[in-house]
Amino acid sequence: MSVEKIITGLITLLALAAAFENFGKVGFNLKLIALSIIALITLYISTNHLTKWVKKEIKPKPKIKKTISVVGSIIICIIFVVASLLIKNYYTIQIEEMTSSDDKFKFRIRGAVHLASKVSVQLPPRTKTICLPKDHPKHRADSLMENWNSANPQLQLSNFSYPQSIFLECAPRIDFNSINIRIEPPNILVLFPSSSANYRILIFSIGGILCIASLVFFFICM
Repeated sequence: MSVEKIITGLITLLALAAAFENFGKVGFNLKLIALSIIALITLYISTNHLTKWVKKEIKPKPKIKKTISVVGSIIICIIFVVASLLIKNYYTIQIEEMTSSDDKFKFRIRGAVHLASKVSVQLPPRTKTICLPKDHPKHRADSLMENWNSANPQLQLSNFSYPQSIFLECAPRIDFNSINIRIEPPNILVLFPSSSANYRILIFSIGGILCIASLVFFFICM
């Protein structure tokens, strides 16, 4: 192995290490875009290699090679979907509606796997609704209610991470739009039920599109 190849390899490793370090600092949307681009490039490179491999006059038979190639592309797409869902759980605080009625509303704030040093939950004033926090029986969070009798009551959570969670019961009923949540560090995203479902649909849709595109490209190149 030449000195130039060794130097190139070291530079590549350093660049990958720097990219991985910065990956955790960016927001979830940029992470998802980066994963999509990585999956696209991986599928393009692997499809090129697989088409060349299928065309070669060597064992196994072409049908078996095609089957292996198709399965390989599908596996890459599945890895993308699984990785995206794992990152979604790692870098997002989930808001989950538990029970709801005309006069009462209960929801849970579930911590992200990544530690949130501070979470501030801005609640509606007590003249509109009264929200009472309730700890999880097994995974209690370090919580504190501030400005309880003011127009801007807040629930403060410190060093909040999965599996910690806290329940809030509000009466009368309020909408999610009346709750404002700020998080430190800012690379953690808050997902309400509708946005969480939309992200799941988006991830599966991107995975499906990448899979279909790679298979179409594979058979066109054959």
